[in-house]
Amino acid sequence: MSRKRKLKPKSPAEIAAERLSRRARDFEAVGLAASAAALASNDAVDVRREGRTHTLGARRLDAFEALREGMAAGAYDAVRRLERDLTIRAGEHDRGRAMVRVDCDMGLGPGRTDQMLAAGQRVDAVLGRIGRRDGWLLLELLRPTPETRIALPTWRAVVAHITGEENDRGQAAIVRNICANLAEAYAWRERAA
Repeated sequence: MSRKRKLKPKSPAEIAAERLSRRARDFEAVGLAASAAALASNDAVDVRREGRTHTLGARRLDAFEALREGMAAGAYDAVRRLERDLTIRAGEHDRGRAMVRVDCDMGLGPGRTDQMLAAGQRVDAVLGRIGRRDGWLLLELLRPTPETRIALPTWRAVVAHITGEENDRGQAAIVRNICANLAEAYAWRERAA
């Protein structure tokens, strides 16, 4: 009777190579370069696959996506609403007439500039309601300045820099709390309007 040969456990290098190979295949499945899977800057890219052939997509995980499950009702939606308002305020959206509105030309709806002004008013109102430090943190997490992108590569580093909180759970609690406050600020603005 022959004995079964015992399998030798894999070395850490073999495990890392297999993980990198799987990640490279996932990157290729969504149209990204397979070599990009090895870059440290792409550690936060989450490739969502369903089954063997169907790929849902890839998205860089941010603080809000990572903490979405533990957030209060409406908090995640409020953050994405602020993100959309910031995009409109900056003129990076593609809706509305690009031309300047002429007096008495109200039949076609608000133009691009009108939408930008309205979004700016919404952003100022809700950020004024949640406080300066919390507003600064949200802005740096949603639309980081170039200096922040270079010096503070992760959302945890941004939270630690602005708030001084070093504990991972504390950082997560701060972000969730700010998102809940933002949801309340949007609700307050809608009640006041």
